[in-house]
Amino acid sequence: MGRGTLPCSVDGCESLASAGRGWCPKHWMRWKRHGDPLGRAPGRKPPRPADPGVQPVVCDACGSVVCADPDTPALAAAKFNHAKYCEPIKRRKTMTDVQTDARRRLALLAQREEIDQALAEVDARLLAACPVGERIEVDGQPVFRVQQRRTFDVEVAKRVVPAALIAAATVPTVDAKALKALLPPAVLDACMVEGAVFVARAGR
Repeated sequence: MGRGTLPCSVDGCESLASAGRGWCPKHWMRWKRHGDPLGRAPGRKPPRPADPGVQPVVCDACGSVVCADPDTPALAAAKFNHAKYCEPIKRRKTMTDVQTDARRRLALLAQREEIDQALAEVDARLLAACPVGERIEVDGQPVFRVQQRRTFDVEVAKRVVPAALIAAATVPTVDAKALKALLPPAVLDACMVEGAVFVARAGR
C-alpha cells in the first residue's frame, strides 16, 4: 500500500497517513512544530488521561456543561448531589428567588395586619370583662393580666411637691427623672397619672 492508503500510526487517529512518517497531516504538523506528533512542547508533561468514571458537570436546568475539569469544586459538589446551574440560569434563579421572597413578605405583612386586628378585638373584649389588675387564667394557669400604664406628670408634681424640690430638679427646666429621684414613694405615687389599659403576659 502507498502513502495515503494506511491509517495514521498515532493511536486512536483514524485519518490516513498521507504526510510522511506514517502520520496524517495533522500529526505530522504537530511533530514539525513541537517535535511530538501529539503536540506537546519539549518538557511538558503529557495530559492526564480522562477518567472514564468522571462525567462533566452539566447545568441541572438547561443541560449545558458547567465544568469539565474533574479537579474543580463544582465537580466535588456534583458528587454530593448539590444543585448545579450555569451562570445565566443562576442569574435567572436569583431574580426568581427575589420575587418569591418579595411575594412571601407581602403575604406575611398581610397576615400580620389581620393578626393585629384580631388581637385588638380580643383585647377589647378582655378589657371590657376584666378590671385592672386581674389575672386571666387558662386551664388553671395565669396567662394574662390586665394592666394600666402610669406615667409621671411634672405639672401634677408642681402642685403637690414642695417648691424647694422643684427648684433642685430644675436645670433650667424641670428634669422629670431628677425630680422623681428626689421624691419619697408616697409623693411620687401622687404625681402619677393613669394611662392606657392593656393586656400583658402574666408575670410582667
